[in-house]
Parts: sequence; C-alpha cells; structure tokens
Amino acid sequence: MKNKLFICSFFLFILIFPAQVLGNSNESSPSITQNKDGWVLVNQNWYYSNDGAYVTGWLRNHNKWYFLDSNGVMKTGWIYDKNQWYFLDKNGAMLTGWVKDQNSWYFLDKNGAMKTGWIKSANNWYYLKGNGAMQTGWLKLDQKWYYLQPSGKMATGWYQVQSEWYYSLGSGALATNTTIDGYYVNNYGVWVQPYYVNGVLLVNKTHSLPSTYSPGENSTARAAFETMKRAAAKDGIVLEAFSTYRSYSYQGSLYNRYVARNGQAEADTFSARPGNSEHQTGLAFDIGGKNKGLWAEDEFANTAEAKWLANNAHHYGFILRYLKGKEHITGYIFEPWHYRYVGTELAPKIHQSGLTLEEYLGVN
Repeated sequence: MKNKLFICSFFLFILIFPAQVLGNSNESSPSITQNKDGWVLVNQNWYYSNDGAYVTGWLRNHNKWYFLDSNGVMKTGWIYDKNQWYFLDKNGAMLTGWVKDQNSWYFLDKNGAMKTGWIKSANNWYYLKGNGAMQTGWLKLDQKWYYLQPSGKMATGWYQVQSEWYYSLGSGALATNTTIDGYYVNNYGVWVQPYYVNGVLLVNKTHSLPSTYSPGENSTARAAFETMKRAAAKDGIVLEAFSTYRSYSYQGSLYNRYVARNGQAEADTFSARPGNSEHQTGLAFDIGGKNKGLWAEDEFANTAEAKWLANNAHHYGFILRYLKGKEHITGYIFEPWHYRYVGTELAPKIHQSGLTLEEYLGVN
C-alpha cells in the first residue's frame, strides 16, 4: 500500500511541476525565458531552444549576436567562422570595436570580424599584425619604417624614442636623409644636430657633423651651379665642379692620406678632418676651369675662370669660403676654388662685406 501511495505521489509531482528552464539573475549569464523556447542551461553549457530544437550557428537575441556550435553550445572567447575571427564575451555576446585579450589589443569591425593590417579609428591609424594583435614600436613595411606609439597610434611629425628624435611624414613613413623644419635626419631617421646660425649651416674646425650626416649633393646648389656655368659659358668661361659632396668616411680616408704624405700639422691647414669638412654638407663645390692641371692648385687664382668666379659667383648664391689673409679665422689656407652655396639672398651680402662666413655670422 505504501509503495502504491509513493508511486501515485511521484506522478502527481510530475504533473504539477513539469520541466522548467532554469533562471539566473546573475548578469554574467543570459536571461532564461520561462517557456520551452529561449536560453537553457544544461550541464553548465548554455543552449538556445527554438520550437523544441537547439539553435546552431549565429543567433540574434535582444540586439546581440551569439554563436552556438554544431551541438548547440553557446561559445565564448575567440571563434573562427567562414574565414573570419570573432570574439564573444563571457556572456556569449559578440563584441565590436577594440577588445583587450591576454594583454593584447584587437579590433573588430562593425560586423564583429577581427581586422588585420592598417585601420583607422577615431582619426588615428593603427597597425594590426597577422594574428590581429595591435602593433607597437617600430614596424617595417614595403621598405619603409613606421613607429607605433605605446598606445598603438601611428606617429607623425616629431617624436622621441628613448633618447633620439625622429620625424614621420603625414603618411607615417619615417623621414630619412633629409632636412625637416631646418633639422637634418640621417639615413636612420635620427635627428642629428649640425650647427646652424640664423638658418645657415656652419661647419668648420669648431663645429662638426656626425658620421651619420649624409645628405648627398644639395640639389638646389647643383641647380645654381649649372645656371652659373651656363652664364660663364656666354662669357667664354668654362667651369667644372670637380668635387662636391663627400661622405664622412671618404673625407677620413682623404685626410689620412694627406697626413701620411705631409704630416698632420701641414695637412690640417688645407684638409678638413672627417666631420669638419664643408663637403659633407653637400653645399661646398670645388670649381675649376678647362685646365685640369690647375684644379685645387694655388695657381688657379690667376686664371680667367677664378677671376670670373670671384666677381660673379655671389650672384648665383656662392661665396668664396676660404679668403686670402683670413687663415687665422677659417683655419685653412686660401683656396680660390672652394665655394660654398648659401643662397642668392645671403651670398651678395657676405661678398660685399668682405668677411668670412664666420665673421659675417659673428661666431667662431
């Protein structure tokens, strides 16, 4: 009798309390509807029931997207679907925008797909690696260097990395071997600090250039020389620029050769040490005439070419750099062939003053 009563009670319980979808008020879990359709928690996995069957694939619920695998289990974290990566938060909702996961930042587009390569966000450019992680620090792409700040933002303009200053163009590409705002950046993009006075680069025995300063021949100076050369030709004068830009290393080998031949004391009167040569600026032009035997020789001063230069070079932006009788100022003997480009505005003023560049600028 007791067994029959127990069995009857059990079936009565089943009839009164049919299977329910369990609810959870915790915000970390999706809400559960109180009918056969909706979210269902089974063995610590979430499912979504629709007409009595578990949904698989993408599900939109309350304006959020969820992904349920082939067994109907709601996924969290990274998922890979149709050649795209997506990230689902701990509640299963698909995320968009910036996401931080395990100390790396990722960007998911408006459809939730993880992005790679360059992206623009809030008017700033970022670079995402092949695995989607945001790049910081130096990045080389297509033979160009870019710098991504610790925040991931692509750097433009002037910025400092450790103790060095760099400049990146508006495109983000690192500027190299050029002058920006009057400041020179070398082949590595590092700002080197040559000595400027009133916008004029001064290189002499006191003010030197670093070994990394390598601008090559100045194109403006070359154009000015070619114009001057054509003007001289109209007067029957032949001009040739036989030595212009010299690298730091080349000047070093040249200087050492003169020291070996003449001794250091004498070499220092006519040859600059590496870093102290105007030729490294790309603005100095050694100019000769049709007689190559007189190139870089004292006798050149007596030629028609030297006299033409002395009277006309300033009109084209060139000044005679090492004047006669000014050796105690320049540190070098008179060189009637050595001209320095300073521009057509300044050259006539310096020429008319009869001063050396150092004297005119008021520095040593």
